[in-house]
Amino acid sequence: MKKFLVVIFLTLFFLGFDKVSANTLHSLDTTVKIDQNGNGHVTEIWDVSIDKGTEIYHSFGNMNDYVISDFNVSMNGVLYENIYNWNVHASKEEKTYKNGVNDIGVGLELCFGIEYGRNIYTVNYIIYNLVMDYEDSQILYFTFLPQNMTTPPQKFKLTINTDVLLNEIKYSSYGFVSNNHITNGNIIFESTGPMFSDQYVTALVGFPLGSFDIVKKKSGSFDTVAKEALEGAIPNQNSKEVFVGFLMTIIGIFLTVVIVVFFSNQKYKSRYENDFDLPKMKEANNFRDVPFEKNFLLAYFIGIEKRLFVKNNLLGAILLKWLRNKKIDMVPTDGDGIFDFNKNDNYYLDVTNLTDLKDLDNEIEQNMARYLLKASDNMKLTPKSFSKWSRKNYEKIFDLLKDAGEYSKDELVNRGYIIKKTEAYGKRNKTKSKYAFTDKLKEETIRLQGLKKFLNDMTLIDEKKAIEVHLWEEYLMFAQLFGNADKVAKQFKKFHELNYQENMTYYDNLFAIHIMSNSFMNAVSASSSAAAASSGGSFSGGGMSSGGFSGGGGGVR
Repeated sequence: MKKFLVVIFLTLFFLGFDKVSANTLHSLDTTVKIDQNGNGHVTEIWDVSIDKGTEIYHSFGNMNDYVISDFNVSMNGVLYENIYNWNVHASKEEKTYKNGVNDIGVGLELCFGIEYGRNIYTVNYIIYNLVMDYEDSQILYFTFLPQNMTTPPQKFKLTINTDVLLNEIKYSSYGFVSNNHITNGNIIFESTGPMFSDQYVTALVGFPLGSFDIVKKKSGSFDTVAKEALEGAIPNQNSKEVFVGFLMTIIGIFLTVVIVVFFSNQKYKSRYENDFDLPKMKEANNFRDVPFEKNFLLAYFIGIEKRLFVKNNLLGAILLKWLRNKKIDMVPTDGDGIFDFNKNDNYYLDVTNLTDLKDLDNEIEQNMARYLLKASDNMKLTPKSFSKWSRKNYEKIFDLLKDAGEYSKDELVNRGYIIKKTEAYGKRNKTKSKYAFTDKLKEETIRLQGLKKFLNDMTLIDEKKAIEVHLWEEYLMFAQLFGNADKVAKQFKKFHELNYQENMTYYDNLFAIHIMSNSFMNAVSASSSAAAASSGGSFSGGGMSSGGFSGGGGGVR
């Protein structure tokens, strides 16, 4: 075995070891759904094996005409937390289950944390103005995979889906060796073999005028764009080059397996002493009471840390608490007094009772109240006005969520769930804080996981089986953070029809709060992404002038 490894090493040395990456992107499957306004709703599926690095990134340049927003990531079905002001130099642990946008001055990078081993990452985002009006066509001309990938895909597939009939379109691709075809109403650009770092994927599609309701207009015709795309486009590699790439891929996969096996016993080092792992959700025991002293803000830090809570859902939980405590009131604007959540601004929040900040329980609620009061008009807060204010003040919201995590951690320290230590370091004996988790915290967190499973499994519970009515309002606040409050409210109606009817206004208001909370965070996400995209630059020359083209690369780093 030792001699075999030596032979492999020498072979790689003479072939050019720099061409082999220990990380392998087995496949990248990109699907683009074009809506009626010409915006592209993108889903990328990254099947990748990783044994080094801290993040995956995808760079975009030449973004003057485009905006990317609604960026989110999940790994093996677990949703990531969106971070404002992404730090590419942060540690792998700090990036775990987090994603964000990195402003690179001449464009932007979509970044997200990684886990070692082979995993499936699902990336979603929207490209606004993906299709634009030209003189004789409506044209999509965009680079979906950048040049200089650190880990170019072994297989790449781009699928463009639209409701427009495809019998009169023109389409082509540039920058890689591909098989292009239309199948089942989809335009497909598919690599014929492993890709190389100097390749890229630019798609050009011409639709008949009037296919979409387009706002963005450009000069020129399809032929001029196609001619521009051809200039400087990378020619197809010959079969020998493809074979060499395939051989190098096989060797790279072999090395990856060797390295992964070698490091398989290396353990993740937590930022916290006495950290613990939770059982898999399907193996967790149901817990029917409410842990952490029935205080969702006390549980917020560890709920985020262990990925039981959705970080951005804190707003909805606070609103539900205020609704229960009569700090806010939901008021329909139509004369019949009936909420219609399909209509825009059919209701508003009366925030009059939030003016006395001293009546609120903590500084997080006080700051949230200040923001709602500023966003309101004469103490009336509509989803539209709230969304508008959020777009201009998204940094305050991200700071609030960060402060909520710190506040929660401090409260856990004060109540004995976490032990805080101070250590000296450096020649000048500077001090830093370290935190140690306790058995008390572990026990309550396991119960928190059990409550989440209990609420998820409510459809399987026997009718009215010892479910205490007085816990339902607490359930709803925690369920909002779990991300399943609407499901819990529907089950409450099933189990306690009479009590539901008596409190119908409260439970119906849940859906309004759910809508307002979602529209609020969507506005925050869109604004932060737009801010990062606003500094996009341009590249001159040939096929490299398409939207999204970047020499900044992508992959694992």
